[in-house]
Amino acid sequence: MRFNKSNITDPKHNKTRKILKIIGPIVLGIGIIFFLIGIIDFFSAFNGMGTPTLFWACFVGIVFIGIGSTLTGFGFMKNVGGYVASQSAPILSDTVNYVADNISDSIADTANKVKKCSSKTCPKCGAINDENDKFCSNCGTPLTKKCPKCQNENNIDSKFCSNCGEKLD
Repeated sequence: MRFNKSNITDPKHNKTRKILKIIGPIVLGIGIIFFLIGIIDFFSAFNGMGTPTLFWACFVGIVFIGIGSTLTGFGFMKNVGGYVASQSAPILSDTVNYVADNISDSIADTANKVKKCSSKTCPKCGAINDENDKFCSNCGTPLTKKCPKCQNENNIDSKFCSNCGEKLD
């Protein structure tokens, strides 16, 4: 199945979003009007030293503002989410590239150290040889010692036989 927007978006959602984009701001506007009426009544009561009679409208307005904001948020969620995703992807890509560029040298250095650990260095000329080499590929110097007791081949810098523990020359 090929990926496109119709595969992930139910047509009912589009209709619901359109309704929320209309109803949400209307409810939000009504809430703001109620809130302003309550606040204006409250502060105008100070001028005449009377009692505020419409202050309850503030509380109704706060409820309508909350509901209207929520409905509006749901209505525009896909638009906001798409924008955030489009803005985040380049940043994430740049971050990954930055990290990759900065650790590539470290990875290469580590790989060289691992390779060096699994290789043999010639005691005479310092050339690096493969782990299984018995003689230096540069100068022909032996890279192993035979144990006089069991004839096991050991690294050239070994002091004792890795097979029987005999002291090596």
